[in-house]
Amino acid sequence: MAVFLNLCDEDTGKSFTAHLNKALIDSAISTFFFSPTQQLPTTIQRAIERCELSYLLSLPRVTLVLPVYYDVEPSHVRWQKGPFDGAFVDHKSKNGIDEATIQKWKNALKEVADLSGWEMKNYRTEANLVEELVKHVSAKLECKTPFHVASHPVGLDSGIVDMMELLDIDTNDARIVGIHGMGGIGKTTLAKAVFNKIRSSFQGTCFLSDVRESSKTNGGVVTLQKQLLKELFNEGDPSIYNVDGGICVIKNKIGSKKVLVVIDDVDSEKQLEKLAINRDWYYQGSRIIITKRDEHVLNVNNRVDKCHIYKLKELDGIESLQLFSYCAFGRNEPVQEYAKLSYDVVSTASGLPLALEVLGSYFWDKTPEEW
Repeated sequence: MAVFLNLCDEDTGKSFTAHLNKALIDSAISTFFFSPTQQLPTTIQRAIERCELSYLLSLPRVTLVLPVYYDVEPSHVRWQKGPFDGAFVDHKSKNGIDEATIQKWKNALKEVADLSGWEMKNYRTEANLVEELVKHVSAKLECKTPFHVASHPVGLDSGIVDMMELLDIDTNDARIVGIHGMGGIGKTTLAKAVFNKIRSSFQGTCFLSDVRESSKTNGGVVTLQKQLLKELFNEGDPSIYNVDGGICVIKNKIGSKKVLVVIDDVDSEKQLEKLAINRDWYYQGSRIIITKRDEHVLNVNNRVDKCHIYKLKELDGIESLQLFSYCAFGRNEPVQEYAKLSYDVVSTASGLPLALEVLGSYFWDKTPEEW
């Protein structure tokens, strides 16, 4: 992931934007810092398409635009006043830019001005503004970093397709979808894959992992409640001191925007209550995914509609052999001399991905005799 810095050399390319670029790089954030006068438009467009964050210019393929108003007022940008007024006249008269193109540029500037941004006049020094921008970008990119799903995602595609049908993210209802299946079958893996696929469609996202383990103490539950609020609402450290107080805070806030929440590895109804998982409290279009070994918890009080519960199936024989082979031989089928042995081992794993991965890794450097 990277940040595209849009600028003009004669304005800030050798001063503010250069300092911002260096600060981002020093924070291990990749940037594209192009001079429009030196780079071909296609090169710049390719860079923009690869970026997650863009400063200053609204472009259709950029995921998020963060405007910085450096010695210019947002109202000047919105209404093309001040320095913008003369610039458009010059473009039209001197450069022969047609009226339709000029209007598209004006519309883009108005769109940018409608976004929340940063004004240099509100900061004592450029260094203060640069520091705040780097912190903001770091937090945004961290939230957008996709989860690692699986080194060998065998058999995952069909589960993703099924889940996408159940989630139906284009409808406006608040919906809870449950995934259940025996341990090691890949519930968390599927939830991560789906989370990565649809997260950009929501205003806030949160993935709560290992809820069963984290909920063993009240302090652990409070930590989960705080994580939920931090990730969904970009809060520093929510003021939650006990579980009941946390439930109220979540209930009061959760209906304010469209969110995606994953509650991973739940084993009791109480855990869902303490995390305020009630679809009636959520904003329209929100989606909650719950992973659980058995179906019972999902059915209590009709928390999840029967038609929105997905039972994850074991891998079939072909998929099982393929996954085992990746882990044991680094390829999608067994080495010939190990073929019979591989079939025998795979038959003991009952199609469970975790078991196949463990067995495959164990046999990685073993001789036929050791098998």
